[in-house]
Amino acid sequence: MLTTRYKPLFALTVSLLTFLLIFVASVLPAGAAPPEPICFDLVAILGGAPGSWSSSGLVTSGGTAIFDPFVAGWDPELGIPATVHHEDVLTDEHGSITYRAQAKSALVTDDDGDPVPGYHVNWVIISGTGAYATLRGQGDGYGWPDFASGTFPAYLCGQAHFHPHK
Repeated sequence: MLTTRYKPLFALTVSLLTFLLIFVASVLPAGAAPPEPICFDLVAILGGAPGSWSSSGLVTSGGTAIFDPFVAGWDPELGIPATVHHEDVLTDEHGSITYRAQAKSALVTDDDGDPVPGYHVNWVIISGTGAYATLRGQGDGYGWPDFASGTFPAYLCGQAHFHPHK
């Protein structure tokens, strides 16, 4: 007989918890999509002219790149600035992606497989417009000044996702 007194209370508790779980699930925002690989191939023009970019992975596109570097310190062993900080804007017909990067001088491998003075880069997407308004991501990469061609090629890879809220 004692067990029958608690059945209505148990049933009420289960019903209330079920209702609360359904309610909470319906009002919580949807989560961000899981991160996916993304890579950017960039070519900055030494001297400040607009460069170019292409990407693969989560975003597959390409267009014009505006680079705004700030250099600090000097690496006497490599003969280049010790650090480069920049906030760059990549634009195509769908919108723009703005990322912030910090680069530290290091010996890297160029397109010919030769070791050259360059940079290890850490980057993070900080904003976007148009189709990229909710794109967020981060990663690392490398680049080097190619004084013979007047360019600065860089390769950045990481993880990104489209966030459900700005």
